[in-house]
Amino acid sequence: MAGYGNIVTAPSGQGGIVSASGSAHAIVTQAGTPGSETGPFTRFDGYRDTFEDGFKTTVDIYLDTNWASGEGFDYSVAANGSDGNHQRDFIFHFTKDTSTGELLVGASNNTNFDPREDLETINHAVIDTSGWYTLEHLFFEGEDGTLNVAMSIFDADGNWLFNEVRNSATDTIPAEVGGNRYGWFTNVDIVGGIAVDNVELVGFTA
Repeated sequence: MAGYGNIVTAPSGQGGIVSASGSAHAIVTQAGTPGSETGPFTRFDGYRDTFEDGFKTTVDIYLDTNWASGEGFDYSVAANGSDGNHQRDFIFHFTKDTSTGELLVGASNNTNFDPREDLETINHAVIDTSGWYTLEHLFFEGEDGTLNVAMSIFDADGNWLFNEVRNSATDTIPAEVGGNRYGWFTNVDIVGGIAVDNVELVGFTA
């Protein structure tokens, strides 16, 4: 879609990055008018307005500890409402923090379309090794009947590095919350873009 970033195919090994799987991966960059650039998005296999037994999304992203100070990106997966409209975003934030010099990750429900420079003040993790990492959003119904989203990051060996469970009392199931909506790189403020592989949506049924 016009204005929603660019995706090109890179062969495994290009730029020193061996694909997470297979012989190629994607390089995603943002596009648009200055001040309103944004990155690519996917509708997965279509939006859903029923929750059923929840769902999970995963994507592999190559995180580079050598990114320049102040560079970063955001990645959101959104829940759809039972009315078919947007319900809520669940966003990973990555920034090569200018104050600590570290590559940090945190999570929230909002983006300002720029790298966040306050991640060290909230629940966060430090990415200290360049490589492929899996970002997981797990959407499930809590005991109180509301939507919970467990946002986790795993390294290439499957080690669990970061977790945050986000919840809003207004996101009731099934009255308010439907199924999946989009996956979206709301901003990619990294020169040359980021390497992406293995975008997946898994639905759960009883």
